[in-house]
Amino acid sequence: PDVFFDKNGKLWMVYGSYSGGIFILEMDKTSGKPLPNQGYGKKLTGGNHSRIEAPYMLYNPETDYYYLYLSYGGLGADGGYNIRVARSKTPDGPFLDAEGNDMINVKADKDKPLFDDRSIEPFGVKLLGNFLFQRQIGDPGTGQGIGYVSPGHNSAYYDAETGKQFLIFHSRFPGRGEEHEVRVHEMHMNSEEWPVVSP
Repeated sequence: PDVFFDKNGKLWMVYGSYSGGIFILEMDKTSGKPLPNQGYGKKLTGGNHSRIEAPYMLYNPETDYYYLYLSYGGLGADGGYNIRVARSKTPDGPFLDAEGNDMINVKADKDKPLFDDRSIEPFGVKLLGNFLFQRQIGDPGTGQGIGYVSPGHNSAYYDAETGKQFLIFHSRFPGRGEEHEVRVHEMHMNSEEWPVVSP
């Protein structure tokens, strides 16, 4: 779960997993507990065991959007974990991707086997996934090159003084199995006010 204050000072918690989806709850600033009579909270996306998890919310005062970062897929070296984002003008949605898809409609096909990643693949803006910058003859270093395998479960940070944003996540690496490490990459906003991760 991620607990955050919105731009008006209201406290929220976004949470969830691939079982039932991603939800948001309004929280009591004094007790730190959810306000009463919300049940699981308001659903934002996911469901039917779609592998969408690890939500993180980051408000950007320059764009006036709330960015909902999510991890799709399985986190193992063979799982295709990847980081996606959707955005909204309010912390409780609706969240849209760059194609205008409302993320509330994103969930696995209930008539397919569990963890049907293909049904959710077209939704959300993909920020980071498996890649390999292959080492060419004459390049420094050793091995096949530099890359990531199944990056995900991220958080994000906005530095109000500098206006810089960062993505913090764990990743596996080509040819290294399940070994994983934490990485930090700077993000930049493109002309459409979507974050782009610096390689």
